[in-house]
Amino acid sequence: VFPVVLDPTFAVAASADDVVSIGINFSITNASRGVGQSGGLINESAARYTSVNIPNASTIDSAFETLIASATQSGTTVLSDLFCEAADNPAQITSEADFNARVMTAGVAWDSIGTWTAGDSNNTPSLITPVQAVINRVGWVSGNALIVFWKDGGSTNGAIRNGASWDNTTYTEPVLTVTWTPPAGAGQPT
Repeated sequence: VFPVVLDPTFAVAASADDVVSIGINFSITNASRGVGQSGGLINESAARYTSVNIPNASTIDSAFETLIASATQSGTTVLSDLFCEAADNPAQITSEADFNARVMTAGVAWDSIGTWTAGDSNNTPSLITPVQAVINRVGWVSGNALIVFWKDGGSTNGAIRNGASWDNTTYTEPVLTVTWTPPAGAGQPT
C-alpha cells in the first residue's frame, strides 16, 4: 500500500485559527506566529488546521509544518517543542487561559534553530508522533480540526523566531503537510 497524497497540505483558514502568547498578552491578530524569549517575555504560539481529511487510525508517513519567516532573526539559543492538542476536534483558542489549559500530546524538540531570513521557508522537524497520537484517538473523524502548538523550551533572552501568521500582509500563513496510509479495509478517500 502506498501513502495517500491526494491533497496533503492544510492551511490556517482564519485569523482566529493561529494565535500567539507573549508573556501574558494573547492575540489572534498578530502578524507573526513565533517562539522564544524577547525582552524577558516568553513567546509561544499555535496554529489550528481545519478539515484535516485523514481517516481515523491511518498510519502517518510524514508530517511537518512550513513557516515563512516574517523577519530576519539570528539571536541564539532558540529552544522549543512542538505538540498537537490531544483532542478529537479542538475549537479555536479564545484566551490566554484557554491557550494554557489545552492538553498536549507527546512533544518533538526543535532546538538550536538557526538564523531565519525574512521570506524564507522553514520546515519543522517531523511531527509524525504528535499527529499520529491525534489520528489514533477513538473520537477522531476525517475532516476534524488539528492544532499544532509551538512552545518555548528555555530559549535565551533575545532568541526568537517568527513565522508569518494568517494576518500577515506580506507573507503566507503556516501550512501543515501530512502524508498517510489509510488503515486496511478503509479504501481510498474520495
